[in-house]
Amino acid sequence: MKIDFEKLIVAGHSFGAQTCISVAARDPRVKACLALDPFLLATEPEILNGTLKVTVPICVINSENYHSDLYANKNFDSWKCVKTFCDKNTSLSIENVTIKTSTHFDMFDLMTLMPLEFMTTTKV
Repeated sequence: MKIDFEKLIVAGHSFGAQTCISVAARDPRVKACLALDPFLLATEPEILNGTLKVTVPICVINSENYHSDLYANKNFDSWKCVKTFCDKNTSLSIENVTIKTSTHFDMFDLMTLMPLEFMTTTKV
């Protein structure tokens, strides 16, 4: 199998989702982007002033509780940041999906790989 580095699809979770959005906005080799529960604090200024533009198809999947928990930080409105990013984007196709009653840890499979002891001793 040969990888075509001129036609990349990027995906990430949390800060990795913010990273894949930033890469998709800046690297013309990226052809699509999947962002799972993006933590957008690092790119908030670019998002709010409309300079972070992704021009490839992008799917943003949010857990309902993660962004609500981040909203408790009065200096960063995560929901507003995600909505503004989606509203100001010039992407050919953008989907912004929220999974009700889900949490940040529902967005990746690491918890299925961890021993039961970790899951019972960690507040998730």
